[in-house]
Amino acid sequence: MAEYSYVDVITALPHLRDPFHSDQAPISRLQLTKRLSSLDHDDRQKLNGIAKLLYWGQLDIETRDADLIRTAQQLKMNFSGMDFLPQIEWRMDLRFIVACLRYRHEGRSADELDKFSRYSIYAHMVRKQWGKNDFGLSGKFPWIVTAKQMLEDEDAFGLERLLMQTVWKYYDAAWHNHQYDFNAILLYTLRWDLVDRWTSYSHPAAQRRFEKLLQEGIAQAKDRMDIEI
Repeated sequence: MAEYSYVDVITALPHLRDPFHSDQAPISRLQLTKRLSSLDHDDRQKLNGIAKLLYWGQLDIETRDADLIRTAQQLKMNFSGMDFLPQIEWRMDLRFIVACLRYRHEGRSADELDKFSRYSIYAHMVRKQWGKNDFGLSGKFPWIVTAKQMLEDEDAFGLERLLMQTVWKYYDAAWHNHQYDFNAILLYTLRWDLVDRWTSYSHPAAQRRFEKLLQEGIAQAKDRMDIEI
């Protein structure tokens, strides 16, 4: 798409505030879709593909790890060499670390990380540092120890907020490095998703998500016990 067209799209979009200081998203999903309809077909396809992996609502705890890995690998192949790939890889790393915290909380083995070997560059390191609270990564991801504690405390709302704050800060910093290009539009939609998601959240909804996570872990543990017996 020509550069001036990106300018038209960006200037037509309202300012996004920090989701934790917003009452609602400044533009509805329908309105946003209409504004983005002026993008060419290839750009819309890129946005849709990335949304399937990175939109907060698409990362439900019931999503199978195998499905997530397959989607991520496909995106990396499709967008290899493109300048927005770092945003995708960073989010994949965050998702990977959260999955590792969940696995360890459930008492699962580091051997189960083999399937993530091509999903995150940190897979090998986490496996080697499985016994450390922060997997040896708190220098790169300072939120890990806090997330671990919230998981153990079953503080679903706090954990959800922590992760969303972490993602918002990363996207917001990246957005300020772009102006009128595809990356700016991508980062706008990802930030909009966080605002829309958080302002529609409630404490009970977060708790239900956490309870599903725990039930999933208990069921998996029971299955393994049945097999061993």
